[in-house]
Amino acid sequence: MEQVARTAHRLRFGVYEIDILEGELRKGGSRINLQDQPFQVLVLLLANPGKLVTREDLQGQIWPADMFVDFDLGLNTSIKKIRAALGDSADNPKFIETVPKRGYRFIYPVEVIQSALSAPVVEGTAATAPTFHGESSSDSPLPALVAAGARLARYRWWLVVAVALMASVLIALRTVSQSKEAGSSAGQPIESPAVRSNDRIASSDDRGTHDSAAFDAYLNGQGFMRLYDMPEKYDSAIESFNDAVRHDASYADAYAGLGQAFWAKHTVTGQADWQARAEQACAKAMDLDSQRPASRICLGVLHNGAGQYELASGDFSKAVELDSGSADAYRGRALAYKNLNKTVEAEKDYRRAIELDPKDWHGTSALASLYMEQVRYHEAIQQYELARAVRPDNSELLYSLGAVYVADGQYDRAVAAFRKALALSPSSEAYQNLGTALLDEKHFDDAIDSFRKGVQYGPKDYRAYGNLARGYFSVGQLGPARENYEQAVQLANQKLRVNPKDPDVNLLLAVYMAMLRQKDAAASHLDRALRLQPDEGEFFFWASIVQLRLGNRPKAMEWLHKARSSKYSPAEIRAAPEFDGLRDDPEFKSIISK
Repeated sequence: MEQVARTAHRLRFGVYEIDILEGELRKGGSRINLQDQPFQVLVLLLANPGKLVTREDLQGQIWPADMFVDFDLGLNTSIKKIRAALGDSADNPKFIETVPKRGYRFIYPVEVIQSALSAPVVEGTAATAPTFHGESSSDSPLPALVAAGARLARYRWWLVVAVALMASVLIALRTVSQSKEAGSSAGQPIESPAVRSNDRIASSDDRGTHDSAAFDAYLNGQGFMRLYDMPEKYDSAIESFNDAVRHDASYADAYAGLGQAFWAKHTVTGQADWQARAEQACAKAMDLDSQRPASRICLGVLHNGAGQYELASGDFSKAVELDSGSADAYRGRALAYKNLNKTVEAEKDYRRAIELDPKDWHGTSALASLYMEQVRYHEAIQQYELARAVRPDNSELLYSLGAVYVADGQYDRAVAAFRKALALSPSSEAYQNLGTALLDEKHFDDAIDSFRKGVQYGPKDYRAYGNLARGYFSVGQLGPARENYEQAVQLANQKLRVNPKDPDVNLLLAVYMAMLRQKDAAASHLDRALRLQPDEGEFFFWASIVQLRLGNRPKAMEWLHKARSSKYSPAEIRAAPEFDGLRDDPEFKSIISK
Protein backbone atom coordinates (compact mmCIF):
# COMPACT_ATOMS: atom_id res chain seq x y z
CA MET A 1 0.00 0.00 0.00
CA GLU A 2 2.92 2.33 0.58
CA GLN A 3 3.99 1.93 -3.04
CA VAL A 4 0.45 2.72 -4.19
CA ALA A 5 0.43 5.83 -2.02
CA ARG A 6 3.69 7.00 -3.57
CA THR A 7 2.73 6.40 -7.17
CA ALA A 8 -1.04 6.90 -7.12
CA HIS A 9 -2.20 9.68 -4.89
CA ARG A 10 -5.78 9.76 -6.21
CA LEU A 11 -7.79 7.10 -8.02
CA ARG A 12 -11.18 7.10 -9.70
CA PHE A 13 -13.60 4.24 -10.34
CA GLY A 14 -16.99 5.12 -11.71
CA VAL A 15 -18.49 8.03 -9.78
CA TYR A 16 -16.16 7.38 -6.85
CA GLU A 17 -12.80 8.98 -6.13
CA ILE A 18 -10.31 8.02 -3.44
CA ASP A 19 -7.48 10.14 -2.06
CA ILE A 20 -5.08 7.67 -0.50
CA LEU A 21 -2.85 10.15 1.28
CA GLU A 22 -5.71 12.14 2.75
CA GLY A 23 -7.71 9.02 3.59
CA GLU A 24 -10.85 10.24 1.83
CA LEU A 25 -13.46 8.48 -0.27
CA ARG A 26 -15.83 10.69 -2.28
CA LYS A 27 -18.84 10.22 -4.49
CA GLY A 28 -19.52 13.06 -6.89
CA GLY A 29 -17.42 15.33 -4.70
CA SER A 30 -19.24 14.45 -1.48
CA ARG A 31 -17.22 12.72 1.20
CA ILE A 32 -18.29 9.25 2.33
CA ASN A 33 -17.32 8.19 5.83
CA LEU A 34 -15.27 4.99 5.83
CA GLN A 35 -13.37 3.87 8.89
CA ASP A 36 -9.67 3.26 8.80
CA GLN A 37 -9.52 -0.51 8.51
CA PRO A 38 -12.12 -0.81 5.71
CA PHE A 39 -10.29 2.05 3.98
CA GLN A 40 -7.02 0.10 4.13
CA VAL A 41 -8.74 -2.99 2.71
CA LEU A 42 -10.19 -0.93 -0.15
CA VAL A 43 -6.79 0.59 -0.94
CA LEU A 44 -5.19 -2.85 -1.08
CA LEU A 45 -7.90 -4.08 -3.46
CA LEU A 46 -7.50 -0.98 -5.64
CA ALA A 47 -3.76 -1.56 -5.72
CA ASN A 48 -4.44 -4.86 -7.49
CA PRO A 49 -7.36 -4.18 -9.87
CA GLY A 50 -8.66 -7.33 -11.52
CA LYS A 51 -6.40 -9.52 -9.40
CA LEU A 52 -7.27 -11.84 -6.54
CA VAL A 53 -6.20 -10.50 -3.15
CA THR A 54 -6.21 -13.49 -0.84
CA ARG A 55 -7.45 -13.47 2.72
CA GLU A 56 -3.92 -14.36 3.77
CA ASP A 57 -2.56 -11.28 1.96
CA LEU A 58 -5.12 -9.07 3.67
CA GLN A 59 -4.41 -10.59 7.07
CA GLY A 60 -0.65 -10.24 6.66
CA GLN A 61 -0.72 -6.61 5.53
CA ILE A 62 -3.53 -5.15 7.62
CA TRP A 63 -4.04 -7.41 10.66
CA PRO A 64 -0.78 -7.68 12.67
CA ALA A 65 0.21 -11.11 13.90
CA ASP A 66 0.01 -10.18 17.58
CA MET A 67 -3.64 -9.11 17.42
CA PHE A 68 -5.72 -11.68 19.25
CA VAL A 69 -9.13 -10.92 17.77
CA ASP A 70 -11.38 -12.64 15.26
CA PHE A 71 -9.74 -11.95 11.88
CA ASP A 72 -12.62 -13.44 9.88
CA LEU A 73 -15.11 -11.25 11.71
CA GLY A 74 -12.91 -8.18 11.17
CA LEU A 75 -12.42 -8.78 7.45
CA ASN A 76 -16.05 -9.65 6.81
CA THR A 77 -17.11 -6.50 8.65
CA SER A 78 -14.69 -4.39 6.62
CA ILE A 79 -15.96 -5.79 3.30
CA LYS A 80 -19.55 -5.13 4.38
CA LYS A 81 -18.70 -1.54 5.24
CA ILE A 82 -16.95 -1.02 1.90
CA ARG A 83 -19.90 -2.46 -0.03
CA ALA A 84 -22.31 -0.29 1.96
CA ALA A 85 -20.23 2.80 1.15
CA LEU A 86 -20.13 1.93 -2.55
CA GLY A 87 -23.71 0.70 -2.81
CA ASP A 88 -22.35 -2.66 -3.95
CA SER A 89 -23.90 -6.11 -3.65
CA ALA A 90 -22.24 -9.40 -2.78
CA ASP A 91 -24.74 -11.30 -4.93
CA ASN A 92 -24.44 -9.03 -7.96
CA PRO A 93 -21.14 -7.19 -7.50
CA LYS A 94 -20.17 -4.13 -9.48
CA PHE A 95 -16.94 -3.38 -7.64
CA ILE A 96 -15.86 -6.19 -5.29
CA GLU A 97 -16.16 -9.81 -6.24
CA THR A 98 -15.95 -12.53 -3.60
CA VAL A 99 -13.82 -15.54 -4.46
CA PRO A 100 -15.19 -18.13 -2.00
CA LYS A 101 -12.75 -19.27 0.68
CA ARG A 102 -9.90 -17.47 -1.11
CA GLY A 103 -10.33 -13.71 -1.04
CA TYR A 104 -11.63 -10.76 -3.05
CA ARG A 105 -11.10 -9.09 -6.43
CA PHE A 106 -11.77 -5.47 -7.47
CA ILE A 107 -13.48 -5.87 -10.85
CA TYR A 108 -14.28 -2.28 -11.88
CA PRO A 109 -11.76 -0.30 -14.02
CA VAL A 110 -9.51 1.94 -11.91
CA GLU A 111 -8.10 5.21 -13.23
CA VAL A 112 -5.11 7.08 -11.76
CA ILE A 113 -6.00 10.78 -11.71
CA GLN A 114 -3.08 12.12 -9.65
CA SER A 115 0.29 10.53 -9.14
CA ALA A 116 2.19 13.10 -7.09
CA LEU A 117 1.56 14.83 -3.80
CA SER A 118 1.09 18.58 -4.04
CA ALA A 119 1.81 20.10 -0.68
CA PRO A 120 0.43 23.49 0.28
CA VAL A 121 2.91 26.35 0.25
CA VAL A 122 3.15 29.48 2.33
CA GLU A 123 3.21 32.36 -0.09
CA GLY A 124 5.68 35.16 0.15
CA THR A 125 9.05 35.70 1.75
CA ALA A 126 10.04 37.54 4.85
CA ALA A 127 9.67 40.77 2.90
CA THR A 128 6.15 39.88 1.74
CA ALA A 129 4.89 38.16 4.86
CA PRO A 130 1.16 38.65 5.41
CA THR A 131 0.21 41.58 7.59
CA PHE A 132 -2.72 42.76 9.64
CA HIS A 133 -4.75 45.84 9.07
CA GLY A 134 -2.60 48.86 9.87
CA GLU A 135 0.62 46.85 10.19
CA SER A 136 3.51 46.16 7.86
CA SER A 137 6.15 43.47 8.02
CA SER A 138 8.78 46.07 8.80
CA ASP A 139 6.76 47.57 11.64
CA SER A 140 6.67 44.47 13.79
CA PRO A 141 8.73 41.31 14.27
CA LEU A 142 5.47 39.37 14.41
CA PRO A 143 3.95 38.43 11.04
CA ALA A 144 0.22 37.95 10.86
CA LEU A 145 -1.24 34.93 12.58
CA VAL A 146 1.97 34.01 14.37
CA ALA A 147 0.01 32.20 17.04
CA ALA A 148 -2.25 30.29 14.70
CA GLY A 149 -0.85 26.88 15.42
CA ALA A 150 -0.38 27.10 19.11
CA ARG A 151 -2.90 29.02 21.09
CA LEU A 152 -5.80 26.67 20.47
CA ALA A 153 -3.52 23.80 21.37
CA ARG A 154 -2.93 25.56 24.64
CA TYR A 155 -6.53 25.09 25.71
CA ARG A 156 -7.32 21.79 24.05
CA TRP A 157 -3.95 20.11 24.43
CA TRP A 158 -3.40 20.90 28.07
CA LEU A 159 -6.58 19.01 28.84
CA VAL A 160 -6.06 16.02 26.58
CA VAL A 161 -4.38 13.66 29.01
CA ALA A 162 -5.87 14.95 32.22
CA VAL A 163 -9.41 15.00 30.86
CA ALA A 164 -10.16 13.61 27.42
CA LEU A 165 -7.69 10.77 27.59
CA MET A 166 -8.84 9.89 31.06
CA ALA A 167 -12.56 10.05 30.41
CA SER A 168 -12.79 8.52 26.96
CA VAL A 169 -9.84 6.16 26.94
CA LEU A 170 -8.53 5.22 30.37
CA ILE A 171 -11.82 4.36 32.01
CA ALA A 172 -10.86 1.57 34.36
CA LEU A 173 -12.75 -1.64 33.81
CA ARG A 174 -15.32 -2.43 36.48
CA THR A 175 -18.47 -4.51 36.53
CA VAL A 176 -21.53 -5.02 38.68
CA SER A 177 -20.58 -6.68 41.96
CA GLN A 178 -18.21 -6.09 44.85
CA SER A 179 -14.83 -7.78 44.37
CA LYS A 180 -11.28 -8.18 45.51
CA GLU A 181 -8.70 -5.47 44.93
CA ALA A 182 -6.71 -5.87 41.71
CA GLY A 183 -3.53 -6.43 43.67
CA SER A 184 -4.81 -9.58 45.38
CA SER A 185 -3.60 -12.11 42.82
CA ALA A 186 -0.10 -13.42 42.51
CA GLY A 187 1.91 -11.59 39.92
CA GLN A 188 -0.48 -8.66 40.02
CA PRO A 189 0.90 -5.17 39.27
CA ILE A 190 0.98 -2.93 42.33
CA GLU A 191 -1.11 0.22 42.06
CA SER A 192 -0.42 3.50 43.75
CA PRO A 193 -2.87 3.82 46.67
CA ALA A 194 -3.70 7.31 45.41
CA VAL A 195 -5.19 5.99 42.20
CA ARG A 196 -6.69 2.79 43.51
CA SER A 197 -10.45 3.03 43.65
CA ASN A 198 -12.90 1.53 46.09
CA ASP A 199 -15.33 1.01 43.20
CA ARG A 200 -16.07 -2.44 41.79
CA ILE A 201 -13.27 -3.93 39.70
CA ALA A 202 -14.48 -7.42 38.84
CA SER A 203 -17.26 -9.63 40.03
CA SER A 204 -16.24 -12.12 42.69
CA ASP A 205 -18.52 -14.57 40.92
CA ASP A 206 -16.29 -14.37 37.84
CA ARG A 207 -13.63 -16.57 39.44
CA GLY A 208 -16.16 -19.39 39.49
CA THR A 209 -17.66 -18.49 36.14
CA HIS A 210 -14.41 -18.22 34.20
CA ASP A 211 -11.19 -20.18 34.09
CA SER A 212 -9.06 -19.12 37.08
CA ALA A 213 -6.04 -18.35 34.91
CA ALA A 214 -8.26 -16.18 32.69
CA PHE A 215 -9.66 -14.38 35.73
CA ASP A 216 -6.19 -13.68 37.15
CA ALA A 217 -4.95 -12.43 33.77
CA TYR A 218 -8.00 -10.18 33.48
CA LEU A 219 -7.34 -8.68 36.91
CA ASN A 220 -3.73 -8.08 35.90
CA GLY A 221 -4.91 -6.22 32.80
CA GLN A 222 -7.21 -4.07 34.89
CA GLY A 223 -4.42 -3.28 37.30
CA PHE A 224 -2.19 -2.09 34.48
CA MET A 225 -4.96 0.02 32.95
CA ARG A 226 -5.57 1.72 36.29
CA LEU A 227 -2.02 3.10 36.24
CA TYR A 228 -3.46 6.11 34.41
CA ASP A 229 -0.30 8.16 34.18
CA MET A 230 1.93 5.27 33.09
CA PRO A 231 1.00 4.73 29.40
CA GLU A 232 4.01 2.48 28.97
CA LYS A 233 1.97 -0.11 30.89
CA TYR A 234 -0.67 -0.40 28.14
CA ASP A 235 1.39 -3.07 26.38
CA SER A 236 1.35 -5.05 29.61
CA ALA A 237 -2.40 -4.57 29.84
CA ILE A 238 -2.85 -5.81 26.28
CA GLU A 239 -0.71 -8.86 26.99
CA SER A 240 -2.70 -9.66 30.13
CA PHE A 241 -6.10 -9.31 28.45
CA ASN A 242 -4.85 -11.41 25.54
CA ASP A 243 -3.88 -14.10 28.06
CA ALA A 244 -7.36 -13.92 29.55
CA VAL A 245 -9.15 -14.50 26.23
CA ARG A 246 -6.70 -17.23 25.26
CA HIS A 247 -7.62 -19.10 28.44
CA ASP A 248 -11.33 -18.35 28.08
CA ALA A 249 -12.64 -17.32 24.67
CA SER A 250 -16.09 -16.59 26.13
CA TYR A 251 -14.88 -13.92 28.57
CA ALA A 252 -16.80 -10.81 27.48
CA ASP A 253 -15.26 -8.49 30.06
CA ALA A 254 -11.76 -9.52 29.00
CA TYR A 255 -12.55 -8.58 25.40
CA ALA A 256 -13.97 -5.29 26.66
CA GLY A 257 -10.75 -4.70 28.57
CA LEU A 258 -8.75 -5.54 25.47
CA GLY A 259 -10.80 -3.07 23.45
CA GLN A 260 -10.15 -0.25 25.89
CA ALA A 261 -6.46 -1.11 26.10
CA PHE A 262 -6.20 -1.04 22.30
CA TRP A 263 -7.98 2.32 22.24
CA ALA A 264 -5.65 3.67 24.93
CA LYS A 265 -2.70 2.56 22.80
CA HIS A 266 -4.21 4.28 19.75
CA THR A 267 -4.69 7.51 21.68
CA VAL A 268 -1.10 7.52 22.93
CA THR A 269 0.59 6.47 19.67
CA GLY A 270 -1.74 7.99 17.07
CA GLN A 271 -1.51 4.76 15.06
CA ALA A 272 -4.80 3.98 13.34
CA ASP A 273 -4.49 0.20 13.42
CA TRP A 274 -5.00 0.22 17.19
CA GLN A 275 -8.42 1.77 16.57
CA ALA A 276 -9.42 -1.12 14.33
CA ARG A 277 -8.30 -3.63 16.94
CA ALA A 278 -10.32 -1.79 19.58
CA GLU A 279 -13.45 -1.89 17.43
CA GLN A 280 -13.15 -5.62 16.87
CA ALA A 281 -12.51 -6.41 20.53
CA CYS A 282 -15.48 -4.31 21.71
CA ALA A 283 -17.69 -5.92 19.05
CA LYS A 284 -16.61 -9.34 20.31
CA ALA A 285 -17.49 -8.34 23.89
CA MET A 286 -20.97 -7.27 22.75
CA ASP A 287 -21.46 -10.47 20.78
CA LEU A 288 -20.57 -12.54 23.83
CA ASP A 289 -22.69 -10.59 26.34
CA SER A 290 -24.33 -7.27 25.53
CA GLN A 291 -25.73 -7.01 29.06
CA ARG A 292 -22.36 -6.61 30.75
CA PRO A 293 -21.62 -3.00 31.78
CA ALA A 294 -18.03 -3.43 30.58
CA SER A 295 -19.24 -4.26 27.06
CA ARG A 296 -21.38 -1.12 26.96
CA ILE A 297 -18.62 1.04 28.41
CA CYS A 298 -16.21 -0.31 25.79
CA LEU A 299 -18.58 0.81 23.02
CA GLY A 300 -19.08 4.15 24.72
CA VAL A 301 -15.34 4.78 24.80
CA LEU A 302 -15.08 4.12 21.07
CA HIS A 303 -18.10 6.24 20.21
CA ASN A 304 -16.78 9.13 22.30
CA GLY A 305 -13.42 8.80 20.58
CA ALA A 306 -15.03 8.78 17.13
CA GLY A 307 -17.18 11.83 17.83
CA GLN A 308 -20.42 9.85 17.91
CA TYR A 309 -21.53 11.45 21.13
CA GLU A 310 -25.24 10.62 20.92
CA LEU A 311 -24.35 6.95 20.55
CA ALA A 312 -21.83 7.24 23.38
CA SER A 313 -24.39 8.78 25.73
CA GLY A 314 -26.73 5.89 24.93
CA ASP A 315 -24.00 3.33 25.59
CA PHE A 316 -23.11 4.81 28.95
CA SER A 317 -26.77 5.28 29.90
CA LYS A 318 -27.28 1.57 29.32
CA ALA A 319 -24.23 0.87 31.47
CA VAL A 320 -25.74 3.05 34.22
CA GLU A 321 -28.95 1.01 33.99
CA LEU A 322 -26.96 -2.19 34.36
CA ASP A 323 -24.81 -0.83 37.20
CA SER A 324 -26.06 2.36 38.85
CA GLY A 325 -22.93 2.45 41.00
CA SER A 326 -20.43 2.62 38.13
CA ALA A 327 -18.42 5.83 38.34
CA ASP A 328 -16.91 5.00 34.95
CA ALA A 329 -20.31 4.96 33.27
CA TYR A 330 -21.17 8.36 34.72
CA ARG A 331 -17.79 9.84 33.72
CA GLY A 332 -18.08 8.50 30.19
CA ARG A 333 -21.61 9.84 29.81
CA ALA A 334 -20.52 13.19 31.22
CA LEU A 335 -17.87 13.47 28.52
CA ALA A 336 -20.45 12.68 25.85
CA TYR A 337 -22.84 15.25 27.32
CA LYS A 338 -20.10 17.87 27.42
CA ASN A 339 -19.38 17.36 23.73
CA LEU A 340 -23.11 17.61 23.03
CA ASN A 341 -23.13 20.98 24.84
CA LYS A 342 -25.33 19.51 27.59
CA THR A 343 -23.23 21.14 30.27
CA VAL A 344 -25.80 20.92 33.07
CA GLU A 345 -26.15 17.17 32.57
CA ALA A 346 -22.38 16.80 32.25
CA GLU A 347 -21.72 18.59 35.54
CA LYS A 348 -24.32 16.46 37.28
CA ASP A 349 -22.76 13.22 36.01
CA TYR A 350 -19.23 14.32 36.91
CA ARG A 351 -20.34 15.13 40.43
CA ARG A 352 -22.09 11.76 40.71
CA ALA A 353 -18.91 10.01 39.57
CA ILE A 354 -16.92 11.86 42.23
CA GLU A 355 -19.43 10.80 44.90
CA LEU A 356 -19.13 7.17 43.82
CA ASP A 357 -15.35 7.21 43.48
CA PRO A 358 -13.92 10.07 45.58
CA LYS A 359 -10.38 8.69 45.54
CA ASP A 360 -10.13 8.79 41.75
CA TRP A 361 -8.67 12.20 40.93
CA HIS A 362 -9.71 11.90 37.27
CA GLY A 363 -13.31 12.74 38.06
CA THR A 364 -12.26 15.91 39.85
CA SER A 365 -9.94 16.83 37.00
CA ALA A 366 -12.71 16.26 34.46
CA LEU A 367 -15.04 18.55 36.37
CA ALA A 368 -12.28 21.17 36.50
CA SER A 369 -11.95 21.06 32.71
CA LEU A 370 -15.68 21.56 32.35
CA TYR A 371 -15.46 24.65 34.55
CA MET A 372 -12.50 25.84 32.48
CA GLU A 373 -14.55 25.68 29.29
CA GLN A 374 -17.39 27.52 31.02
CA VAL A 375 -14.98 30.33 32.00
CA ARG A 376 -15.47 29.46 35.67
CA TYR A 377 -11.75 29.83 36.31
CA HIS A 378 -11.72 30.03 40.10
CA GLU A 379 -13.86 26.90 40.39
CA ALA A 380 -11.59 25.15 37.89
CA ILE A 381 -8.50 26.09 39.91
CA GLN A 382 -10.18 24.79 43.06
CA GLN A 383 -10.99 21.42 41.46
CA TYR A 384 -7.48 21.02 40.03
CA GLU A 385 -6.01 21.76 43.48
CA LEU A 386 -8.30 19.11 44.98
CA ALA A 387 -7.04 16.63 42.37
CA ARG A 388 -3.45 17.60 43.12
CA ALA A 389 -4.06 16.96 46.82
CA VAL A 390 -4.58 13.33 45.81
CA ARG A 391 -1.81 13.24 43.20
CA PRO A 392 0.75 15.98 43.97
CA ASP A 393 3.31 14.23 41.77
CA ASN A 394 1.14 14.25 38.63
CA SER A 395 2.49 16.54 35.91
CA GLU A 396 -0.70 16.44 33.85
CA LEU A 397 -2.65 18.17 36.59
CA LEU A 398 0.00 20.87 36.78
CA TYR A 399 -0.14 21.82 33.14
CA SER A 400 -3.93 21.70 33.19
CA LEU A 401 -3.80 24.05 36.15
CA GLY A 402 -1.39 26.22 34.19
CA ALA A 403 -3.95 26.43 31.40
CA VAL A 404 -6.45 28.01 33.76
CA TYR A 405 -3.85 30.46 35.04
CA VAL A 406 -3.10 31.57 31.47
CA ALA A 407 -6.79 32.03 30.69
CA ASP A 408 -7.09 34.07 33.87
CA GLY A 409 -4.09 36.20 32.91
CA GLN A 410 -1.86 34.83 35.71
CA TYR A 411 1.16 34.17 33.50
CA ASP A 412 3.77 33.97 36.26
CA ARG A 413 1.81 31.20 38.00
CA ALA A 414 1.26 29.47 34.68
CA VAL A 415 4.97 29.39 33.85
CA ALA A 416 5.74 28.13 37.37
CA ALA A 417 3.17 25.34 36.99
CA PHE A 418 4.61 24.27 33.63
CA ARG A 419 8.16 24.21 34.95
CA LYS A 420 7.02 22.04 37.88
CA ALA A 421 5.33 19.71 35.39
CA LEU A 422 8.54 19.41 33.41
CA ALA A 423 10.54 18.71 36.56
CA LEU A 424 8.17 15.87 37.42
CA SER A 425 7.81 14.41 33.94
CA PRO A 426 9.18 15.88 30.72
CA SER A 427 6.56 15.56 28.01
CA SER A 428 5.49 17.06 24.72
CA GLU A 429 2.45 18.64 26.35
CA ALA A 430 4.42 20.38 29.09
CA TYR A 431 7.01 21.73 26.65
CA GLN A 432 4.31 23.02 24.30
CA ASN A 433 2.45 24.72 27.10
CA LEU A 434 5.56 26.31 28.53
CA GLY A 435 6.56 27.50 25.06
CA THR A 436 3.17 29.10 24.52
CA ALA A 437 3.32 30.97 27.82
CA LEU A 438 6.86 32.14 27.05
CA LEU A 439 5.75 33.32 23.64
CA ASP A 440 2.93 35.29 25.25
CA GLU A 441 5.58 37.00 27.34
CA LYS A 442 7.61 37.70 24.15
CA HIS A 443 10.49 35.40 25.10
CA PHE A 444 10.74 34.15 21.52
CA ASP A 445 14.01 32.21 21.56
CA ASP A 446 13.09 30.38 24.75
CA ALA A 447 9.66 29.63 23.32
CA ILE A 448 11.08 28.14 20.12
CA ASP A 449 13.47 25.99 22.12
CA SER A 450 10.58 24.70 24.20
CA PHE A 451 8.47 24.02 21.11
CA ARG A 452 11.32 22.08 19.50
CA LYS A 453 11.48 19.85 22.56
CA GLY A 454 7.70 19.44 22.34
CA VAL A 455 8.07 18.06 18.82
CA GLN A 456 10.85 15.72 19.92
CA TYR A 457 8.65 14.29 22.66
CA GLY A 458 5.50 14.22 20.48
CA PRO A 459 6.51 13.57 16.86
CA LYS A 460 3.01 12.36 15.94
CA ASP A 461 1.10 15.32 17.38
CA TYR A 462 -0.01 17.86 14.80
CA ARG A 463 -0.39 20.54 17.44
CA ALA A 464 3.29 20.25 18.37
CA TYR A 465 4.25 21.15 14.80
CA GLY A 466 1.72 23.98 14.73
CA ASN A 467 3.26 25.38 17.89
CA LEU A 468 6.75 25.20 16.46
CA ALA A 469 5.55 26.87 13.25
CA ARG A 470 4.13 29.66 15.34
CA GLY A 471 7.45 30.14 17.08
CA TYR A 472 9.35 30.35 13.80
CA PHE A 473 6.87 32.83 12.41
CA SER A 474 7.29 34.99 15.47
CA VAL A 475 10.89 35.64 14.44
CA GLY A 476 10.21 35.78 10.70
CA GLN A 477 11.67 32.36 9.78
CA LEU A 478 9.07 31.53 7.15
CA GLY A 479 10.82 28.54 5.61
CA PRO A 480 10.87 26.42 8.78
CA ALA A 481 7.42 27.74 9.64
CA ARG A 482 6.03 26.55 6.31
CA GLU A 483 7.52 23.08 6.74
CA ASN A 484 6.03 22.69 10.18
CA TYR A 485 2.61 23.98 9.16
CA GLU A 486 2.57 21.47 6.29
CA GLN A 487 3.47 18.68 8.69
CA ALA A 488 0.75 19.84 11.07
CA VAL A 489 -1.81 19.75 8.24
CA GLN A 490 -0.80 16.23 7.23
CA LEU A 491 -1.07 14.87 10.78
CA ALA A 492 -4.33 16.73 11.46
CA ASN A 493 -5.88 15.17 8.37
CA GLN A 494 -4.93 11.76 9.71
CA LYS A 495 -6.85 12.60 12.89
CA LEU A 496 -9.92 13.47 10.81
CA ARG A 497 -9.81 10.00 9.30
CA VAL A 498 -10.53 8.66 12.78
CA ASN A 499 -13.03 11.33 13.79
CA PRO A 500 -14.17 13.67 10.99
CA LYS A 501 -16.45 15.41 13.50
CA ASP A 502 -13.65 16.50 15.79
CA PRO A 503 -14.33 20.24 16.14
CA ASP A 504 -10.87 21.08 17.51
CA VAL A 505 -9.04 19.43 14.61
CA ASN A 506 -11.28 21.17 12.09
CA LEU A 507 -10.71 24.53 13.77
CA LEU A 508 -6.94 24.13 13.83
CA LEU A 509 -6.97 23.03 10.21
CA ALA A 510 -8.87 26.21 9.39
CA VAL A 511 -6.13 28.21 11.07
CA TYR A 512 -3.31 26.25 9.39
CA MET A 513 -4.94 26.52 5.99
CA ALA A 514 -5.41 30.24 6.47
CA MET A 515 -1.74 30.52 7.35
CA LEU A 516 -0.84 28.56 4.21
CA ARG A 517 -3.11 30.81 2.11
CA GLN A 518 -5.47 27.96 1.31
CA LYS A 519 -8.54 30.18 1.49
CA ASP A 520 -11.25 27.74 0.41
CA ALA A 521 -9.98 24.95 2.66
CA ALA A 522 -9.69 27.33 5.60
CA ALA A 523 -13.24 28.56 5.11
CA SER A 524 -14.56 25.01 4.77
CA HIS A 525 -12.91 23.74 7.95
CA LEU A 526 -13.94 26.85 9.86
CA ASP A 527 -17.56 26.41 8.80
CA ARG A 528 -17.48 22.76 9.88
CA ALA A 529 -15.89 23.56 13.22
CA LEU A 530 -18.45 26.24 14.01
CA ARG A 531 -21.32 23.96 13.08
CA LEU A 532 -19.92 21.33 15.43
CA GLN A 533 -19.34 23.84 18.24
CA PRO A 534 -21.82 26.67 17.61
CA ASP A 535 -21.80 28.20 21.09
CA GLU A 536 -18.22 28.20 22.36
CA GLY A 537 -16.35 31.47 22.85
CA GLU A 538 -12.99 29.91 22.10
CA PHE A 539 -14.20 28.97 18.64
CA PHE A 540 -15.43 32.52 18.07
CA PHE A 541 -11.99 33.78 19.06
CA TRP A 542 -10.27 31.60 16.48
CA ALA A 543 -12.90 32.33 13.85
CA SER A 544 -11.96 35.98 14.29
CA ILE A 545 -8.30 35.21 13.70
CA VAL A 546 -9.03 33.10 10.62
CA GLN A 547 -11.25 35.78 9.13
CA LEU A 548 -8.65 38.44 9.83
CA ARG A 549 -6.07 36.30 8.08
CA LEU A 550 -8.40 35.86 5.09
CA GLY A 551 -8.75 39.63 4.82
CA ASN A 552 -12.30 39.95 6.15
CA ARG A 553 -11.83 42.45 8.97
CA PRO A 554 -15.58 43.20 9.52
CA LYS A 555 -16.32 39.51 9.95
CA ALA A 556 -13.30 39.13 12.21
CA MET A 557 -14.54 41.88 14.50
CA GLU A 558 -18.02 40.37 14.50
CA TRP A 559 -16.64 37.06 15.76
CA LEU A 560 -14.54 38.85 18.35
CA HIS A 561 -17.63 40.58 19.71
CA LYS A 562 -19.30 37.15 19.97
CA ALA A 563 -16.27 35.76 21.79
CA ARG A 564 -16.50 38.43 24.46
CA SER A 565 -20.27 38.03 24.70
CA SER A 566 -19.56 34.37 25.45
CA LYS A 567 -17.29 35.48 28.32
CA TYR A 568 -14.10 34.59 26.50
CA SER A 569 -11.10 35.76 28.50
CA PRO A 570 -10.08 39.37 27.69
CA ALA A 571 -6.60 38.47 28.96
CA GLU A 572 -6.28 35.96 26.15
CA ILE A 573 -7.34 38.47 23.53
CA ARG A 574 -4.92 41.09 24.87
CA ALA A 575 -2.02 38.60 24.82
CA ALA A 576 -2.71 37.37 21.29
CA PRO A 577 -0.05 38.75 18.91
CA GLU A 578 -2.47 38.16 16.04
CA PHE A 579 -4.17 41.38 17.08
CA ASP A 580 -1.04 43.54 17.35
CA GLY A 581 -2.12 45.52 14.29
CA LEU A 582 -5.40 46.42 15.99
CA ARG A 583 -4.03 47.79 19.26
CA ASP A 584 -4.95 51.38 18.34
CA ASP A 585 -8.29 50.48 16.76
CA PRO A 586 -11.17 52.03 18.78
CA GLU A 587 -13.48 49.07 18.17
CA PHE A 588 -10.83 46.61 19.32
CA LYS A 589 -10.14 48.68 22.44
CA SER A 590 -13.83 48.65 23.20
CA ILE A 591 -14.00 44.88 22.89
CA ILE A 592 -11.13 44.11 25.27
CA SER A 593 -12.26 46.71 27.81
CA LYS A 594 -15.64 45.04 28.38
